[in-house]
Amino acid sequence: MWRDEAATWQVANRSAADIVRLLGTTDVVHGLYYLFMHALFEIFGGTLLTLRLPSVLGVV
Repeated sequence: MWRDEAATWQVANRSAADIVRLLGTTDVVHGLYYLFMHALFEIFGGTLLTLRLPSVLGVV
């Protein structure tokens, strides 16, 4: 897992309320991405495959 992936994994595992609070100190685009990843983790689980799924779909 790369450093930026580890940061995304750590934030996406927080509660949605915690991620929204993070928007006060983070770029909104990143916050929306973290909320999106949080939803994916809820649906598919917080695995490395789920973490990389948006990038894989973007490349395809």
